[in-house]
Amino acid sequence: MAAQIADRSNAAMSFNSGESAPELSKLEATRLALAQEQKKRIDAAVARVTGKKEGGKRKGLSSPDTGHRSKKSKTVVDVASDQVDKKNSIARRMVDRFSAMPEPEREQDIDQQNKPTTRSVSTQQRYSAEEQEEEVEKDQWDGPTTNYHVKQLGLDDKVDIYAPVAQQQHDVQRVRERAKYMPSISGESINTIKTSSDSEADSDFAPKERLSQESEESDAVSLPEVDASETQALAEEAEEFDKQTAIQTAETHRTRTKRVFVYTPLFIVAIIVLVFALLFAIDWSQETFQFCEIDAKSAEVRLISHTKAKCPAPESSLIMATTKTVLSFEGERELVTEVRAHELVQTYANSEAQPPAFTHITLRNKSYTIEAAHVIAAFFSRLEARGAFAQLTSVDFADMIAGRPEDEALQVLATLCDALSAIKSLTRIDLSDNALGEKGVRACFGLLQNQEKLQHMYFCNNGISAAAAGVIAEEVLLFRGQDTPTKLETFHFYNNMSGDGGAIALAKLLPLSPALKDLRFSATRAQREGSLTFAKALASLTKLEKLDLSDNTFKAQGGEAIAAAVKNMPNLVEINLRDAAIEDDGLVAIADALREGGAARGITALDVSGNDLTAASMPALGQMLRDSAALRVLQVEENEIGSKGAKAIAKSLKVGSPALEKVVANMNEIGASGALALVKAVVDKKAFVKLDIDGNQISAGGVANIESLLESNNKSDVLGSLEDNDDDEEEDDEEEETSVEDVTVMLDKVTISDASFEFENKSREVVDAARALQLLEASGIKVNERSPLHFKSISLRGKSYTDSGAKVIADSFLSRLQSDLKVVDLADVIAGRPEDEALRVLSVMCHALRGHALDEIDLSDNALGEKGVRACFDLLIPQPTLRRLLFCNNGISAAAASVIAQEIVLQNGKDAQSTLEEFHFYNNMSGHDGCVAVANVLAQCKKLTLLRYASARAGPEASEEMARSVNTHLRQLKSLDLSDCSFEEDGATQLAEAISKQPNLQYLKLRDASLCAEGVEKVAKALTSSNIQLVELDLSGNELADEGIAALALLLKSQSQLKVLRLDENEVTSEGLKEFVAVLSADSLPALEELSLCGNEITAKGAIAVVDTFVPTKMALVRVELDTNMISDKGVEHIKASLAKQGKANILGSLEENDGDEESDDE
Repeated sequence: MAAQIADRSNAAMSFNSGESAPELSKLEATRLALAQEQKKRIDAAVARVTGKKEGGKRKGLSSPDTGHRSKKSKTVVDVASDQVDKKNSIARRMVDRFSAMPEPEREQDIDQQNKPTTRSVSTQQRYSAEEQEEEVEKDQWDGPTTNYHVKQLGLDDKVDIYAPVAQQQHDVQRVRERAKYMPSISGESINTIKTSSDSEADSDFAPKERLSQESEESDAVSLPEVDASETQALAEEAEEFDKQTAIQTAETHRTRTKRVFVYTPLFIVAIIVLVFALLFAIDWSQETFQFCEIDAKSAEVRLISHTKAKCPAPESSLIMATTKTVLSFEGERELVTEVRAHELVQTYANSEAQPPAFTHITLRNKSYTIEAAHVIAAFFSRLEARGAFAQLTSVDFADMIAGRPEDEALQVLATLCDALSAIKSLTRIDLSDNALGEKGVRACFGLLQNQEKLQHMYFCNNGISAAAAGVIAEEVLLFRGQDTPTKLETFHFYNNMSGDGGAIALAKLLPLSPALKDLRFSATRAQREGSLTFAKALASLTKLEKLDLSDNTFKAQGGEAIAAAVKNMPNLVEINLRDAAIEDDGLVAIADALREGGAARGITALDVSGNDLTAASMPALGQMLRDSAALRVLQVEENEIGSKGAKAIAKSLKVGSPALEKVVANMNEIGASGALALVKAVVDKKAFVKLDIDGNQISAGGVANIESLLESNNKSDVLGSLEDNDDDEEEDDEEEETSVEDVTVMLDKVTISDASFEFENKSREVVDAARALQLLEASGIKVNERSPLHFKSISLRGKSYTDSGAKVIADSFLSRLQSDLKVVDLADVIAGRPEDEALRVLSVMCHALRGHALDEIDLSDNALGEKGVRACFDLLIPQPTLRRLLFCNNGISAAAASVIAQEIVLQNGKDAQSTLEEFHFYNNMSGHDGCVAVANVLAQCKKLTLLRYASARAGPEASEEMARSVNTHLRQLKSLDLSDCSFEEDGATQLAEAISKQPNLQYLKLRDASLCAEGVEKVAKALTSSNIQLVELDLSGNELADEGIAALALLLKSQSQLKVLRLDENEVTSEGLKEFVAVLSADSLPALEELSLCGNEITAKGAIAVVDTFVPTKMALVRVELDTNMISDKGVEHIKASLAKQGKANILGSLEENDGDEESDDE
């Protein structure tokens, strides 16, 4: 019996098999060796007991005398049973301890890790039987999976352990099925006692009930006598085994404790190092991935400086906090696809988990596809979830959909704006330069609506209609109702097409915006009714500081309404009323109101150009000028004030306006006496730097007197160009009365003999049928006659024609023009007209002009989509000898650009050469596809001498294609303007090669062309290598930095005819400028007249280098622009003193935007 126990224990738990056991640790090997030694001793003792039993006369279990034993035999049996029980107990304890040792890893063991590791024999038996039987019943147990499992089950004599696993599993299942029908083993000898090994082996072949029965039978057997000495020996051996086990356990505990003490400090140090590394990574990522904090002034310069000309944002609109944390995607203009969007977002990946609190978001100047918009919107959502937008106050979504089809553009706007719909803390929103109709405005509702804190709003150059303007006013800004005021301080609404309806809608906003300080409502196509309504609404704005109402039609009545408003605006500093049609009565009322209300004393800039003003209103203006102590700039050009009006202004300027710097009075019918009076009025003013009086009627003698006077006062540089002056020897001061008959005769002569035609009244207005008749009659056109009209050039620009007005013009004028007509100017003729009417107006006019073989067609400043271009086909096609074609500021889409290229430029045939010599395509929205379409037709435009493809939202690939096409096909260019394209490395290479092949090139403009220093150097080398002598060069906005401008200087030394050099906004510091000046200060650039370095990072040291070293060597220099730099007050004083000492005080431009930094003096 004992031998069976030992054998089965050994078979079940030892690793002594034909298959190599898994490698054991030193501790495990020791424990296993000790257990095996103890087991051998027990086997020997059990063998001795078994030998005695076999020699005696014992009865089997089936003997009939079993139940009739004597007292003595029972006592012996009991004693023997007790002794064997002790032996069996020792064996069980050894087995239990051995079972606690780690076994080789098996797949079944992984699932059993959470079960008790130390069990009694009966417990292990029960677990094994239950689990395996359940698996059999569920048909889930697959039998043994390794040779080791086969031997553990005691089946190595029935299963081929070298057979495939599937065969082994089949053999085991067959044995188990046969075992179900085998007879019970209850008839075994008295020595058959079940241990854990019996249970584990038998449980594979017998049901659970049989196990229970065998256990009961084993308890009922009689045992032989056992020697007490042997029992004592077994007990001592078991005790020794316990001691050895305790020693090993203690050793194991000490080893684990030692490891804890050694490795725990190392682990803590590792954690600390990891934390510091993470903090360093976050700090580094904030710099690398543009989590940049900049002050408000710097933010203004870097984020919107390039839009100042279109829609300048005032300083007050950007100062929201002492610092800004800006989220932006840096880089040049480009088409952002889904892949590119992922790349842009990825630049923030390292810090996205713990982003900073952003205050400003800008996505301007890139064109996004809908897929890209979804990527960025998801990025915004993740940042918002992490609290990154808790302090967000400013969103700049200007110019994001250029070149996108309308449906896609609307989806892009909606996707990005909806991504920020939960943010209601915004104070500034800029949506300029996006083509927004009513649908577009509504697409932005996620961003625009319910912004209670909004202070600064910009809608510039959006082409907004009257309906869209109404939505902005009522649903965006006045969403809380007509009784709740807004918090608006800035509202810019420029270059839109809202007309009267928009003016009336936005007028409702003004009484509810009492905090407004900066209002720009200009170029809206508003006519008399709308302008008057808007003017009357201004009366509530008592805190206004800047007012721009230019390019509207207020007329005298509107001017009086403006006057009533400005009388209560004591804080006004800037007023722009250019082309506002206020006329004399309007100006008189406004000037008086400014003087009486006290605002005149603080006015720094006043522009009343293009308002049909005469000498009659100049005395009132003069009275205001006497009180304007702060006035620096006065503009009165394109009026009819004559010498009399000029003298009235001069008289006031002589005694007032001590801070005056500039007067612009071009094209005013001023004669010699009036011009001389103006010169005398300003020549003694210390701050005065510029007098523009070109386009007047100053005699040659008068010009000589003016130049002599200025030279005697060392101010020759004050006088601007007189290139367009009309030398008229007749004195214009004598006023002659002319009879009505004489005027009629004069008009008749003009009608017959003049080479050009345009309306005398140039003010913007709506022209219906009645007004069209008046205008034609006033210009000498007899509308009731059908006699032929002979003009070489006609212009109908600057007025908004209705259907009926266009029909009158077409029938009474255009249809009578003869074949000598060569130039047609229909620029800006549909402003404010609904789309359907605008298309009809264009169609009527162009149809009336069909059949003329023209040299020049100008359709600029009309909102032309593809339909608009096709509406002009009667004028544009056929034109077999067309030389000049102008499409500027039309908002032309990619589709419309393709029509122009393929059907107009190539109208003579795809293989025929175009007759075009000049092609102007500026400020459109044609994007990538439009640029490629134009580039593809240059092969048939080899006669081009002027190419202007600028501000058309071309990305890098399209820009490179344009440069490649110029490089391949054009050789006669005199003027090339590719500003606002995006030339990267390859594009710059193509551009440089193209320039090197233009020997006649004189004017090169590459402003904001993404060239960087390397690209500019390539261009300059091309100029030098081909000995091209430029007259004008503009490389502004190309991030030259110090290295780039220094390299450029060396290459400009050979430009002996260069008159104008513009290097604005190039991140140049004083160090780079000093090197630039040092290279060019000798005999280089002898013809230079103008140098512009605005918007750089120049301090006093660099500016002084220009004035003291560069200026004295340039005899022709008349203008130096250094504004928007960082020149200290002391530096400015030094510059002015130095120029005065050289007799060139007047060449320095305005420094109004200069940011004086006292620390720059210490450089």
